Amino acid sequence: MEEVQCYLFTDLLLLLSEQQSRSSPRMERTCRHRLPLLTLSLPSSLSTSKGKEDGKFLLSTSRDTFVFECQSAEEGVEWMTALRDNIRHLLEKQATFEAAKLQGSTKKVS
Repeated sequence: MEEVQCYLFTDLLLLLSEQQSRSSPRMERTCRHRLPLLTLSLPSSLSTSKGKEDGKFLLSTSRDTFVFECQSAEEGVEWMTALRDNIRHLLEKQATFEAAKLQGSTKKVS
């Protein structure tokens, strides 16, 4: 499992809804808490929750469980891989922003 952290919880939910609107799988989200810090556990290889035939994929975080229902296991793997790549891209953008913000604050001090 690969651990990543996302501080922009609302951006992640926006990303999920954008991904949902562009794809066919139906998504259900069970939200337990709405806190700004979200830790995602991204599996290096994706699999279904109950085997390859039922087409259900789980993306679990410390506070949420996302269930994706797909036409086939192949579609689910493709869709979840794209989602994971989008989340990584969002986190890279966030890290760049945080680094620039930190650099800006140190320039003001000196």
